[in-house]
Amino acid sequence: MILLAAACGSGGRSRQTDAGADSGAATPGGGGLCSGLPGARRGTVMRTVDVGGVSRTFLVHEPQGLDPTAPAPLVLVHHGAGMSGQQMLDITGYVAVADREGFVVAFPDGEPGSLGPWNVGTGVCGAGALATASGDDLGFVDAMIRDVGTDQCVDQRHLFVTGFSMGGYFSHHVGCVRADIAAVAPASGATHPFTDCAPGPKPVIIFHGTADPLITQSCDDTARQQWVARNGCGAGVDSRPVTGGHCEWSQGCPPHGQVVYCLFDGMGHVWAGGAAGQSFSDPNVASATELAWSFFKSEAW
Repeated sequence: MILLAAACGSGGRSRQTDAGADSGAATPGGGGLCSGLPGARRGTVMRTVDVGGVSRTFLVHEPQGLDPTAPAPLVLVHHGAGMSGQQMLDITGYVAVADREGFVVAFPDGEPGSLGPWNVGTGVCGAGALATASGDDLGFVDAMIRDVGTDQCVDQRHLFVTGFSMGGYFSHHVGCVRADIAAVAPASGATHPFTDCAPGPKPVIIFHGTADPLITQSCDDTARQQWVARNGCGAGVDSRPVTGGHCEWSQGCPPHGQVVYCLFDGMGHVWAGGAAGQSFSDPNVASATELAWSFFKSEAW
């Protein structure tokens, strides 16, 4: 299945902190202000990191204009089964958004030699057709953040995870178990029962096609209900139209706990608003990439 005044944000925005407070920046040694970072890996570069003795690869894109000592947000984009980080780069258009908005984006490759690319937890919806990895993918997340931080200051308060198909499953999973991830944006995925989540609300925007034949909408219907309950939102929604569908914004959510569910009418198992001429992409509907980044800026800052 295919499955220290300001910590800089994006697009010239800044977030004011108390004088002397931790700005959320990361350095190679961990913590403190970023200084002396080279900013040498501008553009898109393939990187390799060791995770528990396993060599893991990912593409990372650092926009040309970034100040390497200023904290930049980081978005991790996870692919579906049988896919690669390069395919997600080609499909999603995240590089262009990163260049425009001023953040770093990474496209990891799944666990080598595994039938499924990501370790998404147990008891997930649709498990009968899902082969999952057994490796330390949460450790891979940490390793990517550290590696980016050796070249570009990373804003630890603005770490985001998204993904398609099985990468969508992993996005749900990371959002549940990791308090340090600011928000998640699963696409065409699902998740496990939320019995072991980190405390506190988490902003989440979910994307799904109503005609998805591989991971049915009902799986993400359940995921939305779990996020609503976890975050303490109300039962009502405000429906907002988007090209090819609509997004349901849950009512009564707490600060930094907004839940949004975007459904695309008649769309199959594809990335919404992806590049033309690519497999697993529908360029004729609203862009999940643009919607997710707009959501991150409005609900997780």
